Amino acid sequence: MSVKWTKQEDDILKKMIAAGKTPEDCARVLKSRTVDGIRNRAKRMGLKFKYEVEIDKAEFNKMMGK
Repeated sequence: MSVKWTKQEDDILKKMIAAGKTPEDCARVLKSRTVDGIRNRAKRMGLKFKYEVEIDKAEFNKMMGK
């Protein structure tokens, strides 16, 4: 059985997501919550994490034989 999320946890989660923090960052603050639990809660609340795409162009070119 899961523990119900508190208003304080929801508020912290909203603020952290708005600040561009990752689910892993949130889990470091919300110690009683797992990364998966945080992702699920954010999804239920209609919140989306912002991920910056990191591309290693040298590795891509190496793999593509360029």
